[in-house]
Amino acid sequence: MRVVEIHGGEIAGYTVSEIQERPATLFSHPQSVLYLAQIVVAPQYRERGVGRHLIEDLSAVANAHAITRVELNVWEFEGNARQFFLRSGFRDFGYRMAHNVAGSAPRKHERPGDTRRDSLR
Repeated sequence: MRVVEIHGGEIAGYTVSEIQERPATLFSHPQSVLYLAQIVVAPQYRERGVGRHLIEDLSAVANAHAITRVELNVWEFEGNARQFFLRSGFRDFGYRMAHNVAGSAPRKHERPGDTRRDSLR
């Protein structure tokens, strides 16, 4: 699912998201969440409200599907992104941790010692 913000015929930003159906477990009830996989704002449109509009549009998508929660992951080294999401109403929810076992190297996008911070609305 994509939401695109256009200004003057130019793509200013977009989101990529998916609805995730989570079954009941011993510790939780079944739940539907809208997972935000990616949000991008073109550099020339940053600090101009485009990101805020994209989050508002994403919330409207969630509401249209009777979903009450949007979740995303933020890399530890993406401090600006984390601050943006906090200002947008998301809250820290926990940590996603990783351990590279002997003989395996970090993936290209990982930095040694980095963890992902999970946030939710």
